Amino acid sequence: GAALQFLTGVVVADPDSPQFSGGSLTVALGSHASGDRLQIVDGNGTAVVAGVVKFNGTAIGTVSGGNGSDLVVAFTSSSATTGAAAALLGQVAFSNSSENPTWAGAKPDRSVTVTLDDGGNTGTGGAKTDVFTGTFSVVGVNDAPVLSGVSGTSANLYVQGGSAVLIDGSAVLADADLQALNEGVGSGNWSGSGLVLSRQGGASADDVFGASGT
Repeated sequence: GAALQFLTGVVVADPDSPQFSGGSLTVALGSHASGDRLQIVDGNGTAVVAGVVKFNGTAIGTVSGGNGSDLVVAFTSSSATTGAAAALLGQVAFSNSSENPTWAGAKPDRSVTVTLDDGGNTGTGGAKTDVFTGTFSVVGVNDAPVLSGVSGTSANLYVQGGSAVLIDGSAVLADADLQALNEGVGSGNWSGSGLVLSRQGGASADDVFGASGT
């Protein structure tokens, strides 16, 4: 599915200064599963060009991380105002490239911590931070299995009364979800699945299909 923008509608305020130059924004997941990604998606006046974060066309900072790590925006300009920061937060998004984003149900959600550092632009005492924590859910989608390498016409010939012949030795049955489960938690298997072989032109009691191997 589309990347999840999970911080929309956030309001940013600072009673000391209207801008965060020298400060930062850090978005961190409590734990990362394979394929997890945090990113800034373009929109709402916010865009990322070659690692530079812009608001309404003006650079406000630089971005790093996000692929299996914390997403960090370092504010480098006084144009990084409270309004620009609020718009930026709304464009922070989560996605997962794995076929097993929930780790077979072991990780059905992600905890997230957002830390805003004001850069200490006014008064004494240095930079101050505010921290927000929350959780959002992750839902996996079941993908259909894929049967490939099947020949439309087998070159093998069966002679009446003879030994059984192999219909197609190059067929491959795959399932992206099961493969991802095996890579993540090692629980992928075909238990409960079914494979049906049908004779064209209708079934015949004289025809016998069988299978062997793993």
